[in-house]
Amino acid sequence: MRPESITWERAAEVRAAADGWRRAGAIDGPTHDAIRRAYPDPCVTPSAVWRVLTAVMVTIVVLCALGAVAVTTRPREPGFTVLLWLFGAACVVATEYMEASPRLARRGVAGAASSCGIVLFLAGLGLFLHVVLAIGGDAAFDALLLASALTWAAGAWRWGSPLFAGLSAASLFVLLARLPFGRVVWVIVGSALVGLATPRLDDGALAPSHRRAATVVLLAGIAAVYVALNVYSLDQGALESLRRFAPQRVPSTAAFAVAAVATAGPASTFMGRHSGSSDEAGNVGS
Repeated sequence: MRPESITWERAAEVRAAADGWRRAGAIDGPTHDAIRRAYPDPCVTPSAVWRVLTAVMVTIVVLCALGAVAVTTRPREPGFTVLLWLFGAACVVATEYMEASPRLARRGVAGAASSCGIVLFLAGLGLFLHVVLAIGGDAAFDALLLASALTWAAGAWRWGSPLFAGLSAASLFVLLARLPFGRVVWVIVGSALVGLATPRLDDGALAPSHRRAATVVLLAGIAAVYVALNVYSLDQGALESLRRFAPQRVPSTAAFAVAAVATAGPASTFMGRHSGSSDEAGNVGS
């Protein structure tokens, strides 16, 4: 992220915290005003509804412009690939321009432009691999998943989008599920992501949006480990269905036993806490 963007984000976070403290009565009016003066935020931040509507409108405009150029020029597959990449590059350039402007950075336009840029790039890459290079379906799909994981991760790091971090993690785990022993790989990689993301949650050197992205990665890692060890997922072959064409293997009894223990552990912990809370409520009522 740009240094100025990080400064704006931190100022907005402190100001939002000060507003909460003022509503809760933790600070008085002069202290609240002093905090807001000490952390000026030049960015214009419309409501969430306005930002969503703006993002939808920008996406529609980009797609309509792409469709108009495609209908007018009628390019073949290689030409359409180049057209997708040109529009994607234009969206990325527009995002960089808007992210540098306090008036445009948080209006929803930059987020929509960055999303369109990445989606158009991946669409062009998929067309290039499958149609232009005539690469087989599985190989092209795997390459597209790898590019998707890397591209969304780069977008999350550059523009600080937790959504992009989630899309990167999703692409990565779908790719890993297609490998041999994908369930084991999910456990290993999911645990590694949890270990890497946990120290970043409170890392003051990171931008607030990067810390939120780390939270998304942490949750994705936990979910991946749980799904990989879940006995229902193992019984239904949820991850195995994502693999490349291969004979379906029946899980061993030992695998079912491990999955049952891993599934029952969190459930028993939750039930124990729930029953403890019920007992405490009963004691209070009596």
